[in-house]
Amino acid sequence: MGFIKPNLPDVDPDTFMQKPLMERMRILATDWVDNGFGSPKMVHTIYIVKLVFFYVLGGIVVATVTSGVPAFWHVAQWWNEPIVYQKVILWTVLLETIGVAGSWGPLAGKTKPMMGGILYWARPGTIRLRPWRRVPFTAGNRRTWFDVAVYLTLIVSVPLALSVDASLAPPPSQTHSAIYSQALR
Repeated sequence: MGFIKPNLPDVDPDTFMQKPLMERMRILATDWVDNGFGSPKMVHTIYIVKLVFFYVLGGIVVATVTSGVPAFWHVAQWWNEPIVYQKVILWTVLLETIGVAGSWGPLAGKTKPMMGGILYWARPGTIRLRPWRRVPFTAGNRRTWFDVAVYLTLIVSVPLALSVDASLAPPPSQTHSAIYSQALR
């Protein structure tokens, strides 16, 4: 299998369709076991790059810049600060809400465009699941302007929460390590 070219099953389409159903299923199942669904290695590389640079490094940079702690390469000075982890959680929520985190790209069945998320959730009339059965105003299987407004409000509120400088908050009466050591006694 190449880096850019997919690995397709080694069958002749004309003779393959003449074989019995169970024989075709056996051939394709064996090929699936050996090669997956045949995606090129480039797709997996894109996922790894996205995970390392966009999610991990991007999240740590955003969390440390907006938390009032030293730069991200000074790990010993911020690794035990709860605000950094709270900001990383908000980063994760933002990426999941936009639709570029978990279910993204060809391995999730999305090819052109590689993301769903905001392209569908921010448009009225797209299909949606009913969130609650007995709650008023949640009936229907099409996204309304109200659904879009709630979604866009979330999209705006998470970056706002991410951008709040935690150094503006009043300092705690005790350091976190002192609180932990008292709890262990």
